[in-house]
This record gives sequence, structure tokens and C-alpha cells, in this order.
Amino acid sequence: MAGYIEEFHNNFGYTLKFDWPDGTVLVPHKTHYFYDFEVYLPTPDCYYRGFGYTLAEAELCAWDKFQKFNSCKGHEFERREYTNGVGFCKHCNLFKSKAFPPAFNCKICGIATNYCKDDDLNYYCEEHSHDNKGKEYQKHLQMLKELEEEPELTEEDFSEVLDDVIERMRKRPPSILNLND
Repeated sequence: MAGYIEEFHNNFGYTLKFDWPDGTVLVPHKTHYFYDFEVYLPTPDCYYRGFGYTLAEAELCAWDKFQKFNSCKGHEFERREYTNGVGFCKHCNLFKSKAFPPAFNCKICGIATNYCKDDDLNYYCEEHSHDNKGKEYQKHLQMLKELEEEPELTEEDFSEVLDDVIERMRKRPPSILNLND
């Protein structure tokens, strides 16, 4: 299978112009000013973007970057300011998500991790994250707990909320509802 546009995102009706490698996934986007393609390459495991004023220009930009990455004589990755394991090639600037192990080790078991840290900058792996007593991490856990405890909105409750919103909209002056003004 050659490269392809992610089905869910291909609402532009665009057909790829270049012969992307097998398994390459391209995801198109449009902002107010330009288009871009997110490009996910299976080998090496990486992600990057190509930008343009049209989808064709965005694909050309992405293709040019791919050619640069592909013609690199030998990727040598460096961490730069990242600690989570990503790296950038010194020669072609290729971004690779798992170029290195994380830069820190779990305080409890010593494995490389970037999962969470406490207020003293001690790191914890997922398995030992419950030992993290840092204030920020505890706030994060409390927020997750509260989200889990929120009751599910029943269909009946949803209908009541929707009816309330519709009733309030009916009471507004017509000029607010006219989107052509």
C-alpha cells in the first residue's frame, strides 16, 4: 500500500501528487491563512509538516522535506532541549519521536522515564507514579478523579438542557440571531 491521505480527514477531495512510501499517512488541514499536511512516516518513525497556500503547495513542501530526509547520508540525532526521548538529525533536521530513551530515571526503580515528576524534580515511571507526592501532580490526579466522578448525562437530562438553551435563544432579540448582520 502506498502513502495515503487519512480517510477521516480527506474532506478536501485532494489526490496525492507524489509517490509516497508504503504506510506513509498524510493528514490535511486548513487554517485561515494556509494549508498543511501532517506527514507520518513509518521508517524512520517520525512526523513532520508541510505548509502551503494550497494543498498542492503543502504536499510539495512536505515532499521536499521528505527528499531532504531521505537523502541524508546518515542520521545523527541530538536531543536539543528535549528530555522525553525525541531527537533531531544534526544534518537534515529530521524529527524522530523515539530517538533516545527519556533523559531521567524513575526515583524508585531506575528505569528511564518522563512520565511524571515531583516538586523536587524527581521523576517517576507510570508504575511508581503513585509515590509522587508533588503538589502539581496531586492536583492533576484530583482533577482526573473529579472528572471520573461526574455523573453521565442521561438522554432525558440532555433533552432538558437542550430545551432550556432553545428557549433562551427564542427570547433573544432577532438581530442577535441574524448571522448576516
